[in-house]
Amino acid sequence: LGKYTTNSSADHRVRLDLGFWVKFSELATKCIIKIVEFAKRLPGFTGLTIADQITLLKAACLDILILRICTRYTPEQDTMTFSDGLTLNRTQMHNAGFGPLTDLVFT
Repeated sequence: LGKYTTNSSADHRVRLDLGFWVKFSELATKCIIKIVEFAKRLPGFTGLTIADQITLLKAACLDILILRICTRYTPEQDTMTFSDGLTLNRTQMHNAGFGPLTDLVFT
């Protein structure tokens, strides 16, 4: 993971490992595809207009992603394990740029 630094003016500068964000983006994309596939199997969902389907998916997607992430939390080790086996602890998650999301998952 990249380095996390701050300066005296309270500006936070985060240098992140681009490879990590590419991997995270790929995992999030796979999860979103699964969410859309699930939604299409719900009775009546495909009968809605495309605009309404998109609105519902946008409104629910982040909540569903957070729920899925929470199921990957291991309290005994205080770590998060992603579907590809990548495991990060609380500090690594925060330093990687997840910020407030870290506290939502690790509490």
